[in-house]
Amino acid sequence: MDISIIINIIAITVEFIALSFVIYELRNSKTLINKIQSGQKSMRILLDNLKRNEKSTNVAVNQISRSVSTMNKIVETIERKDLLRKCTETASKAKDSIINISYTFHTKEEEAEMGPFLECCEKKAKDGVKIRCLGPPHDNHMDRFYVRKKIGAEIRINHALLGFDTRYLIVDNSIVLITVGDTKTDARKGFVFESVKLANMLSKPMKELWENSIRYDDYLIKIIMKTIRNSSFPQKMHTFTDRFKLPIEEIKRICEEMKKRNMITIHDGFISMNK
Repeated sequence: MDISIIINIIAITVEFIALSFVIYELRNSKTLINKIQSGQKSMRILLDNLKRNEKSTNVAVNQISRSVSTMNKIVETIERKDLLRKCTETASKAKDSIINISYTFHTKEEEAEMGPFLECCEKKAKDGVKIRCLGPPHDNHMDRFYVRKKIGAEIRINHALLGFDTRYLIVDNSIVLITVGDTKTDARKGFVFESVKLANMLSKPMKELWENSIRYDDYLIKIIMKTIRNSSFPQKMHTFTDRFKLPIEEIKRICEEMKKRNMITIHDGFISMNK
């Protein structure tokens, strides 16, 4: 299935859940009629767009953003400054799994509040919780993926998420934290659903997105090979530590794997591509 369709399915699901909560909470009020009509209209617009093959990620992102005002009235809302704290709090409840799909990742050096979240995930991984992180490429900041891999998370990368201005955190297939950006401002808000049904509805398209994404090791190999291919002479290992912001130990590890696959030759710390 086309990645952009999968992302649009996720957007439709969020819109549908938001509308369902409105129906549940406001079914006896006059406001309900307006909410239903508004929700049905926006759903029809999105479905029409899909039928016309307008499958871009931006359509999905904008549709989610237009749902912010509705969701704000029906679920727990978190302001930007509290988002990472809430992510940590939500992850701390995990007993089986944590799925983190994000438009971007950061290290604790880049964003201090990220530290407690990563520490929480590390502790959970040691307790046997399965952690998956999926995000867009950060070729010049592979350290953002490396720190997550180091704490025990499984990492995958997908170019389709480059324009996806949304973050999902799903814990134990029962708690869903969604953060979205306002297309008109720089503001971000988060919404928490404690809903097994919502988690289940999101799980299928997210599973497809995951399966169509590239593993961390394979992606790192890909960009190292690209660097070697674009150079007319062998590259030193330290070249890659600087370019990708990774420790030399990680570069050595991945280069040994590439050597086993007969992709490169290593001689005196220099790497050349096998013909």
